[in-house]
Amino acid sequence: VYMEQLPGLLETWSRDRAVYVPAKDRDGFFNFTPWKQRVEVAWDYDLAYNSIKRYFLPPKEDIVEFDMDSKTAQPIFEAPAQLLFGVHPYDLRAVNQLDQLMDAGAPDPYYIRRREATVIFALEPMTVAETAFWSSMGMDRVDIGYDLYWTRISPSSFYVEVGSSLGEDLLTQNGKPVKATLSEREAAKRERVRVRAMADKQGLKFSWKKTPKLLSRNWEAPIWRHKSRNCLSCGSCVLVCPTCYCFEMR
Repeated sequence: VYMEQLPGLLETWSRDRAVYVPAKDRDGFFNFTPWKQRVEVAWDYDLAYNSIKRYFLPPKEDIVEFDMDSKTAQPIFEAPAQLLFGVHPYDLRAVNQLDQLMDAGAPDPYYIRRREATVIFALEPMTVAETAFWSSMGMDRVDIGYDLYWTRISPSSFYVEVGSSLGEDLLTQNGKPVKATLSEREAAKRERVRVRAMADKQGLKFSWKKTPKLLSRNWEAPIWRHKSRNCLSCGSCVLVCPTCYCFEMR
């Protein structure tokens, strides 16, 4: 897909659903924002300021409406059609994990409806944040959960892999794209190798697989009491973490 085709595709996709893309905000942070013609997409962003989990588990939502006169209650389901374009592999892996958790035991219908109404276009990272450690945990690649997977192979073109029939339909809405050549496939592979090499240089300095055993031996360690003294119980940690699904009802 050529870069010059994207404005037309984004315009077409936005007719049926809300489209969100990574962009730099006024404070200099990268964040997913509603796409408009004047929005400059940050294809080379390193890290999104907020987790995309908020599109499936919003920070605040009404879930039940009560009628005190008739003593009845009606559930409120808000699941707008939406498209997230530019999701990095590690963030998509987090969504895949949430999919399993929220569908197990007693499935959460609010999450499931939002997830089903969401199209995800994954994007191969082009730059790596200084604090990134996703490659150390094997989160550099994802095989499921996306409708299209985009890899930028030149300043003017992308190599696109199809992950679902819906993704293919959206990709061809303005005409069938040119089939990738062997050299373009090789260019996509080289790009992934390049990014992984960058990420490997600044990963964790220890094996994350040791963490469960380390925690199990230190539940009563004084560090927890020491660190918790500064906690304001604001809930920001829940919103920032891409896989936490804690919530409260009022």
